[in-house]
Amino acid sequence: MEKCELYLKKYRKLIPTLIYPYSVALFFLVMFFLRDENMYREILGCGVEIIFLMIIIVFPFIGLIGNLRIHYQIKKEQWNYMELLEVNMIIKCIQIPAYVVIFLFGIAFLLTIFTFAFSFILVILDCFGVFLSGMVACIAIKRTVSEGALNKGIGFLCKIGSFIFCLDVIVAIVLYITKRDKAKKNDINFVRGK
Repeated sequence: MEKCELYLKKYRKLIPTLIYPYSVALFFLVMFFLRDENMYREILGCGVEIIFLMIIIVFPFIGLIGNLRIHYQIKKEQWNYMELLEVNMIIKCIQIPAYVVIFLFGIAFLLTIFTFAFSFILVILDCFGVFLSGMVACIAIKRTVSEGALNKGIGFLCKIGSFIFCLDVIVAIVLYITKRDKAKKNDINFVRGK
């Protein structure tokens, strides 16, 4: 229990980045299945437009602030590169189901002319999500390069790959797996090992 509390305390600033794609998917699920405006007001206490504005403005802004706070903490040497690579990989992998749901909604919305615009809205919202998780990846890669565990050129390519949809997950997994062995040889502590 103590390790779990330590883990949550350390990474709580990343929760908005983690759940952002799920909030988008949940919004469209609710919107698709609850079509009556009165249901929204009864269940949620507000209209669809308020929730949509929260998803577009509030969640990315909170995620951005959390990512900037993590960047500041890294300057204070609180996290090593393996912890950051692990968190980056976990965030990217946990977000996969949400992006699958969003993709399926995007395909469904493309089928009719009346919902065609929703597909473009989903693309924009996906870009927000990839940007937020890409920031975490850039922080992790920057730390990995600064600790000498990654070449600057490869680090730059990995940073670019972290902002490309689908490639970002591959980059996160490959970086974590390749650097894990080096970290074990150098006896770098993992969060779970503390």
